[in-house]
Amino acid sequence: MAVSRSDDGSAFYGGQTNQVDITLTEADTEAVVRDTIPFGWEIVAGDSHTTYTEDGERFIEFDAAASAGGTRTYFAEAPGSTGAYEFGPGQGQAADGSTVFFDITDTETNAVGGVDTS
Repeated sequence: MAVSRSDDGSAFYGGQTNQVDITLTEADTEAVVRDTIPFGWEIVAGDSHTTYTEDGERFIEFDAAASAGGTRTYFAEAPGSTGAYEFGPGQGQAADGSTVFFDITDTETNAVGGVDTS
């Protein structure tokens, strides 16, 4: 199983939205896909999902399993607090539950530079 993650950028003002696309690039079976999201970022739109905290990490998990080539999308709104925020790793699990979640993407750090006042 392999997944790619793409998004709108790596630097944001508070209140700006980051579109994140997670694509299941290789898979022998359908997979449930989730991404690790930083605390402080609010999920404001995207494919049907559930957000939750587990073992001190925050996740967005998509409700529908993906097949090879399938993309799941979410939109995260940057917080008003300046700082560096880490997304990922993305994780996958066979849709039939025969595997546990395992890391399938790297992490990415996005910077927030406060709130845009222009």
